[in-house]
Amino acid sequence: MSLLSKVVSIVFQPLFLPIYAFLLYVTIDHHSTILIRSEQTAVQFNYILSVQILLAVVIPIGSLFVMFRSNIITSLSLPDRKERIPVLVVTLFYYLLTYYFLRKIHVNNLDFLGSFMSFLTGGVILSGLCLLITLFWKISIHAIGISGLAGAFLGFSELLFPIQNEQEITIVNALLILLVGIVCSARLHLKAHSFPQIIAGIALGFIVEYLSVSKGFWL
Repeated sequence: MSLLSKVVSIVFQPLFLPIYAFLLYVTIDHHSTILIRSEQTAVQFNYILSVQILLAVVIPIGSLFVMFRSNIITSLSLPDRKERIPVLVVTLFYYLLTYYFLRKIHVNNLDFLGSFMSFLTGGVILSGLCLLITLFWKISIHAIGISGLAGAFLGFSELLFPIQNEQEITIVNALLILLVGIVCSARLHLKAHSFPQIIAGIALGFIVEYLSVSKGFWL
């Protein structure tokens, strides 16, 4: 069970979630996603995916290993609250950089990313709030991430209604809610967080992303 919990924690590491979100977003059959799903825009699609992988995943993970080798942090799992602070600062910086590049693509290419910009904005807000909270208290970043993804897709369902493939997206929403329970149970099983830290993470992630996406808010 511990091995399974570790695998779940790795697969749904918060750094990976924007990529999962983007790949799920392009499955939504709606007139606002036609451009991004078009074969004619495959180059832009691949560029966006590459930017996210490089700036939001590869470089932050590389920075984490550098911090570990430099003894800035003592464990890659970051069990100590204070050691999370420099990691969150670096992560926030690269997330903002990712947002900057994707926003330029969005603005310069006829709102290419559509409502996905609202998801990214929610991610910026959550990254900042997570850093501020961690200065005083340890909150579950895994819970924030997976519940944020669930909240965002519920928001997409409302904002983009009617969706042509509504049945499929409803199933995605149900699976994401289920994943919130699985990921958070894994974190509790590993004793990475207390129950209040998990609940706070779920509430924060879900509310911020749901409101950002359902209201179509982006910076």
